[in-house]
Amino acid sequence: MSNEDTYVAQVGGDHYQNDAGYGHWDWVPDIELGYLEGNATKYVDRYKKKGIPLQDLKKAKTYVEKTIAKHLAKGYKNSSILVVKSSLIVKVGIELTQKFSTSCDHDSTQRAFMMTMAGWRNEGDLRVGLGLVDRMLRTVEDGIAGNLGPNPTKGSQAAPTATGAQKTGGSGQAGGAGVPVFASSGSTGVKNDHPAPFGYQDDE
Repeated sequence: MSNEDTYVAQVGGDHYQNDAGYGHWDWVPDIELGYLEGNATKYVDRYKKKGIPLQDLKKAKTYVEKTIAKHLAKGYKNSSILVVKSSLIVKVGIELTQKFSTSCDHDSTQRAFMMTMAGWRNEGDLRVGLGLVDRMLRTVEDGIAGNLGPNPTKGSQAAPTATGAQKTGGSGQAGGAGVPVFASSGSTGVKNDHPAPFGYQDDE
């Protein structure tokens, strides 16, 4: 038995664990995903699990926005194996991403987000990811409004109720689910005005 098989400890919750045994911390190094994308996908992976969905999704959005800003200003590029030239390696990366989403029981929008962030090549692809986060945020906010009535308390959070598969748009569109078709869009810059984007307390 390898060290990887025996290391199961986690401090502060169980939101990284799953029965199938292929979680976020397995997937990220396996496909060589970068730091910014790794954090964005971490928060989307766990937003239904830790009881703070709005906070997690807002963190994810901040990391996508930071990725866009770095890409535009510094030429930051995706380092994952899903963007290499070898079609065989890309296929492995896609299969690992699908394995991760299946293992973690992601819904269709989460699956699309993971694939988008793992395989992005340009600003347009990243904005697809941004649209997917916005879709998840709207779903959570609608759930809160439904749970609390017509005048929900500002800042309250609630986990989204299970409503089956998310309604999706076409592949490659912001908010679309499934394996996205990566397509470029014109550069429009990025507004990153999230309060204290990297100053979260109790960040894990």
